Amino acid sequence: MIVFHERVYVLGAGDNSIQVIDAKTDTLTDSIYLNTNGFSTKINQIENTNIALITDTKASLYTVFDLGTNKVIKTIPIDIPANAIVVTEKVKKINK
Repeated sequence: MIVFHERVYVLGAGDNSIQVIDAKTDTLTDSIYLNTNGFSTKINQIENTNIALITDTKASLYTVFDLGTNKVIKTIPIDIPANAIVVTEKVKKINK
């Protein structure tokens, strides 16, 4: 669950959706279906952006989601199931 611009985003793992709730009125305003046939496990906002990453452990992929427009930007397959993704500005490569 995350909060963005007075909206609460909650993953609905059972139907693989995002429920959008107005934080002021406590009412459901939107349901966005991810259509990945998986099991979405975590939603993380990239700091200082309107982008969130949603991990899916069953389908081995992650979804890039625009919190400003409530739209899926793209879904990207990965080699292994991931429960969480860490975004960083710096990557240090270790040579053997």
